[in-house]
Amino acid sequence: MFRFYTKCPRGPYIPTSRIAKLDLDEDEKPRIDAEIEELTEDQEQDATEKSKSKWSRIEALAGSEKRIKLIAKDIVEHLEARLDAMTGKAMAVCMSRRICVDLYNAIVELRPDWHSDPYCKGY
Repeated sequence: MFRFYTKCPRGPYIPTSRIAKLDLDEDEKPRIDAEIEELTEDQEQDATEKSKSKWSRIEALAGSEKRIKLIAKDIVEHLEARLDAMTGKAMAVCMSRRICVDLYNAIVELRPDWHSDPYCKGY
């Protein structure tokens, strides 16, 4: 993996980690803990269904509109600052397809000229 980072045909690849914390209201934390506890207490529920339910609740928190807009703003500002100093590209990894689509739409809302109908053109 290190060789890929340093000997990439397009130049060195330098990953930059950007983390957006979940913004939970303090009043909501006990309710969420209680719901998760309730999910784990139910022995009748299939483990797969339990995991899906838990995952969908976490996905809803991670993909909240407020958080998506915050991340989109951070990506745009970060990429523009990087492009002022050097050429390059960006890649975002999301928790789900829905979050990816919402993030893309939020970025395009900030920078409409970054969208192109031919999917292979890009920014």
